[in-house]
Amino acid sequence: MKDYAAASGSTSTAENVQIVIAPPYQKMDEIEKKNRHFQLCWAALEGDWNIAERIYKEDNIDTQVKLSKDGDTALHIAAAARRTGFVKKLLEQMNKDDLAVKNNAGNTAFFLAAASKRVEIVKAMMGKNEDVVKIRGDNDMLSLHKAAVEGDKEMVEYLYEATGDELLDNNDRFHLLVNLINHGLYGKFSFDIYIRAS
Repeated sequence: MKDYAAASGSTSTAENVQIVIAPPYQKMDEIEKKNRHFQLCWAALEGDWNIAERIYKEDNIDTQVKLSKDGDTALHIAAAARRTGFVKKLLEQMNKDDLAVKNNAGNTAFFLAAASKRVEIVKAMMGKNEDVVKIRGDNDMLSLHKAAVEGDKEMVEYLYEATGDELLDNNDRFHLLVNLINHGLYGKFSFDIYIRAS
């Protein structure tokens, strides 16, 4: 505590005003928290599981914490960055429902993985929660559609089998077929989609 009158050099006999200067613990905690989230985001982007694991353990951070202004979790970031090993390690720390978490754009990490050209990441996620393939993302798009937009034949074939025809309505089939044709992706599944869309 400070005696304001004495500190200011005032000779006034008025009642002394005391100022309490509180330590900025709360502000420092917030800065430290943001710093740790940044480190975790960077670890996911670089695929550095050792750093991420240490931060999760030391700070007791939930695997579903939003790390970016876009609402991405470490799983979103690692999947989009094609960090297969990181994703697999992180999945070991998660439960089935964690894979349904969406970012601010309305996309799951699985939806982003469908555009990653890494079928192994998608398979690992489906091993944790096979229903994640049914969750629609941005613009009411299935992960299968996202893979088709990217023109990834291997991913489209895998997701087409995993999605199952019952999830696709005629509008889905039409858009899927258009994307397949646009990317020159022809095959048995293209023919199946064409027949069912007709």
